Amino acid sequence: MLLPSPARASAAALLALALSLTSACGDDDSGTTADTSAVADTSAPADTSEPADSAVTDSAVADSTVADTSAPADTTLGPLTCGTGSAAAVAGCVDKAKIADDLDFIAAPRPAGSDHWKAVQDRCFDRLTALGYTVERQDWGGGVNVIGRRAGTTDAGTAVVLSAHYDHIALLDAQGRSCPGADDNASGVAGLLEAARVLATRDTARTLIVACWDGEENGLVGSRAWTTLAAADDASIALSVVFEMIGFRATDPDTQELPTGFDTLFADAAAAVAANGNRGDFIAAIGNGKASEAIDRVAVYGEQTGAKALSIAVPDTIVKASAIGQLRRSDHATFWDRGYPSFMLTDTANFRNPNYHCAGGLDTVDTLDLDFAAGVVANAVGVVGETLDGALMATPTTGDADVCDPVAQDCGGGQKCANLATTADYPTECRAPSGTGAEHDDCTRPNGLAGEDTCDLGLYCAFWGKPLASDGSYQRQCLRACGPDTDCGAGMGCRFLLDLPYVGLCAPACEPTDVGSCGAGLTCASYPDTRAPGWAFFCNPASADLVAAGGACSAHTQCADGLGCHTGTGRCEPWCDATHACPDSRACTPLLEGTPFDGLGTCAPAAQ
Repeated sequence: MLLPSPARASAAALLALALSLTSACGDDDSGTTADTSAVADTSAPADTSEPADSAVTDSAVADSTVADTSAPADTTLGPLTCGTGSAAAVAGCVDKAKIADDLDFIAAPRPAGSDHWKAVQDRCFDRLTALGYTVERQDWGGGVNVIGRRAGTTDAGTAVVLSAHYDHIALLDAQGRSCPGADDNASGVAGLLEAARVLATRDTARTLIVACWDGEENGLVGSRAWTTLAAADDASIALSVVFEMIGFRATDPDTQELPTGFDTLFADAAAAVAANGNRGDFIAAIGNGKASEAIDRVAVYGEQTGAKALSIAVPDTIVKASAIGQLRRSDHATFWDRGYPSFMLTDTANFRNPNYHCAGGLDTVDTLDLDFAAGVVANAVGVVGETLDGALMATPTTGDADVCDPVAQDCGGGQKCANLATTADYPTECRAPSGTGAEHDDCTRPNGLAGEDTCDLGLYCAFWGKPLASDGSYQRQCLRACGPDTDCGAGMGCRFLLDLPYVGLCAPACEPTDVGSCGAGLTCASYPDTRAPGWAFFCNPASADLVAAGGACSAHTQCADGLGCHTGTGRCEPWCDATHACPDSRACTPLLEGTPFDGLGTCAPAAQ
């Protein structure tokens, strides 16, 4: 799940946020934007007994659960007995032991490009292949999605998508230990693979698509790459279901928090949580209005599986609004942005789990409740199975495609394809250009709107590579739109533009160890780019509040030029590698071992 704002998150969780935060200067050009939230209560987690070799129907049910406020009164289910005769029977076949086996394998540090990142990607590919799915790796430039398809029998042109993200960012806890990401989101991937297994035992009318997304932590860019193409191809999707952290249950009172303002927008749901003693013992089914029928059905299955559900339907009129940003922090939001029915199943991350992103402790398997996780998977299998049969979500959606391609500039008629910051997904739009500025010319945004600028076709007005003006304001230049295969030329890289898959800008690149390489008034910092595994260093304005050597930090982007945030101490220290020794013979602490940045590090702190 996307990281909350560093302003409110625990500093211990951010000590090694090497290549994951991108909004150093607070401007819309700075890459993906994080959401803001309060840190969850650090109450003890629920009992985590060893998993048994049993089906989901053996799962323990918590003594206190959130009251079901949305299940249809005339729709009930009996006990879920394993079989293939119906969606409910298939749901009864979910095996907790199989989830545990995959969870044990996946839950280990896996920053983008690392050996274990690749191993988890391979596990998705190999498992889906063995189950009979037609599988492909979608390399979208900054990462790799694994997509499996199982064709429907009578309505193969309509798809149901079940997914989870397998990536996790490079984080250390307060003791300097690498974060294994068990709940986020090894639990989701393990659940996905088990759901794919049981759903493959039965033919269905509609086509099932199972996806292991990459790049969720970098701004949902992996799933956005897929949904962009799906909408452009007029893909017909009846429902999308996303597993996002499904393993943490806390049955003690006052273990569940809610986002600020949630009680105003969703009064009934907030009241149900309060009436239950604010226990974190439910799974949240958070969907757009188009998915309301399906999320109501999750609650029905939850009555049988023990994984009781709180259904939260977000009106389609506000799914892109900043007010519900906390409810958009996973890949379901990219389906919302394309107009597809979609919901997320989540244990609510930092609003319940104190170990989210290893803020209050390591996010390990032994902190999770696998009976709960198996119940959540069974809930999803039942709803997905009924949708695959056509009994649920009978009317599919073709989605909303972008109008134009900012790299290809395919508007015609002298119009410019621009990326406008008018909604959460920065849509493209054909419009008359406001100017004819050439690449690297100075530029302005006449109305202060990103994408509406004085640059010519195929160019975007950004501050990257320009120092701040004397009054502290941004200076901007016209930069060329690019994609993963674009050759931007010497000294340049293709830096991601906001949340748009495939699209970046040819921006000045740099080496973090070469102090002053960007020029006066600029600093070299890590940001997303369009090349796998999706990270590089680019020149950015050096603001007055950048931290000097020895100062406290929680991310590299906070440090002055030539400095990175040391993973063990949270202090800005010089970058180092094999050819750039540390001053005073200090040791070079590796930054991200086992990744493409292997060898790069920060110097050990100077003696006090």
